[in-house]
Amino acid sequence: MRRVITNKTTLILVLCSFMLFKDLLFPVSSVGGESAVKRVVSLAPSITESLEVMGFASKVVGVTKYDSFRSTCERKIAVVGGFSTPSLEKIVSLQPDLVIGISTFHHKILKKLDNFGIHTLEIEPHRRLSEVEVSFYKIGEALDSIQQAKENWNSITRHLDDVKAMVRNTFPGGSPSVLIVVWHDPLTVAGGYNYIDDILDLIGVPNAAGNIKFTFPTIDREKLLLLNPDVILIASAKTGMSIDVDDFLNVFGDLPLEAIKKKRVTFVKSDLLFHPGPKIPETALLVVKSLSSLYGKKVEMCVEGQKLLQK
Repeated sequence: MRRVITNKTTLILVLCSFMLFKDLLFPVSSVGGESAVKRVVSLAPSITESLEVMGFASKVVGVTKYDSFRSTCERKIAVVGGFSTPSLEKIVSLQPDLVIGISTFHHKILKKLDNFGIHTLEIEPHRRLSEVEVSFYKIGEALDSIQQAKENWNSITRHLDDVKAMVRNTFPGGSPSVLIVVWHDPLTVAGGYNYIDDILDLIGVPNAAGNIKFTFPTIDREKLLLLNPDVILIASAKTGMSIDVDDFLNVFGDLPLEAIKKKRVTFVKSDLLFHPGPKIPETALLVVKSLSSLYGKKVEMCVEGQKLLQK
């Protein structure tokens, strides 16, 4: 009996040691200069977009139902569920080498996948633009393409500079202030501590709620009156929960706001607005186009900006 127990104990120790050191023995990173990762599941649209920009679209085997990538991809991509409700069973069935998710929403399921011996990567791009950049690099590093990630991000930065030049040329006296509304009841807006505020700041567009140092704060009618933005942009999505201009005006249309009086309330596609990834320049351009349209101005853009607009 003693020998049997000893043998069982030895076996358990060996298995535990293997689980502890399997990443060292069988790393996800490159083999012979090429990434060993062949099958990737993405749990957020911005992650999928990052993989696509870096040239890894062919490695993506699973996405969420909110990914536009599925409709543009020539092959069939499996859907693993919603953004906040991915299916563990479906992910495992795809036999991925790597699953990438966002800490805030996917920590628990990624932990379970880790326990199954599936490699995972947690990123957190939903607060500041600098974190979006770090997350982008982490994805590149996980697929042994950090240099490619740097080149892609440099291109993103150049495009943001192009959009900044557009703002300066279109509004030489200074851009109007903008309030980005996420939801109307309670009134939720893009505050001064998130990547959207960073984008607005980079391109020279004042965020009317920029002094509220929260990610997406809720504000009351009195605070809205005090902010009194020149323009109100309503975030409207094709899928999921969304509001339109009428929803907002039904609740706040009686307030003597500058934007309401001058009919400068419109919607902007939140599918891009809420994807903190490589499509940031397109998000910035959407804001500028909305502003210029409301003011009856033609967007003055350089050649690179025209290319971005055509994407």
